[in-house]
Amino acid sequence: MLASDIWKAPSSPARAGCQGSQSRDLTSSPTMPSPALIFTVIFFLESLAAVLQNGFVVTVLGREWVRCRMLPASDVIVASLATSRFCLHGWPS
Repeated sequence: MLASDIWKAPSSPARAGCQGSQSRDLTSSPTMPSPALIFTVIFFLESLAAVLQNGFVVTVLGREWVRCRMLPASDVIVASLATSRFCLHGWPS
C-alpha cells in the first residue's frame, strides 16, 4: 500500500438521476488549514515567546536588584523596558 493510497476516499456509487451533474467528493484529498489559522498559531507562539522572555528578564534583574540593593544604569534601563513590554503586551487578553 502506498502512502498516496491512504488519502484516497472509497468511490461512491453513482446516484440515480444525477448522472449529468458533477458532484465533488470533499474527502478525496486532505484539506490544508486556512492561512488565517496558520498565522494565528504563529502569532500566538511569538507572543508567548515574547512574554516569557520579558518575564525572565524582569525576574533575573529583579532578583539581582533585591540581592545587591543596586543596579547599574544599563540594567535599570533594560529592566524598565522589559517591565513595560511585559505589562503592555496584553498577557491575559
